[in-house]
Amino acid sequence: LTLELARTGVAGQAYSPNSAAAHDGPAFLLYYAPAFLRKSANSIEEASVAMSDIAAIFTSARQLWPLQHSVESEGTTVSIYLDELKTVPVGDVAAGYGTGLVWVLRRNSHRDGAVECVTLTALPALLARAQCSILRFWTPTNGATDLASPSRPPPRNEATNALLGQRPAAGA
Repeated sequence: LTLELARTGVAGQAYSPNSAAAHDGPAFLLYYAPAFLRKSANSIEEASVAMSDIAAIFTSARQLWPLQHSVESEGTTVSIYLDELKTVPVGDVAAGYGTGLVWVLRRNSHRDGAVECVTLTALPALLARAQCSILRFWTPTNGATDLASPSRPPPRNEATNALLGQRPAAGA
C-alpha cells in the first residue's frame, strides 16, 4: 500500500525518494476514497476495515493495470471511481457476498475503472472478457478462506438495503 501511494503519476516524482520502484507506473487515483474513509471514522475497527478495503482495491487495480517500467507509464494515472462504494457503510460492504452480489473493480479503459457491486450471474461474462477483478472485501472467520463466512454484520442502512434489494430489518 505504501508503495502504491508513493506513485504520483508525474514523471520523475515520488512521495518516497528512497523507493526507486515508485517511479514505475501507472499510478492510481481513487476518486471518493476520502469520503469512503471519512464514513468509517466512527471507530478504530471500522477505519481498519476501510483501509483493508482500500488496499484490496489497489491490489485488484494492479492486476488490471500491471506495473510498467517506462518513463511513459511513470507519468500516467488511472482514475478509479468509488461512487457506488462510498454510499455503503463500511460495516455493510461485505454483506452482499452472502446474497448473490459481489464487489468488483471493472476496467472501463486504459485510463479509468470503477468499483461496482454486480450479481453473481453477471460475473462470468465480465471475467471472460478480463474486464474486472473480484474485490476481496470479506474477512474469513474460523480459518475459512472463501466467501462462505463474511464476518461483517448484515445490512441495516437504507442505502445498503436498496443496493441489496432488501427491506429494512425490523427495529433498524
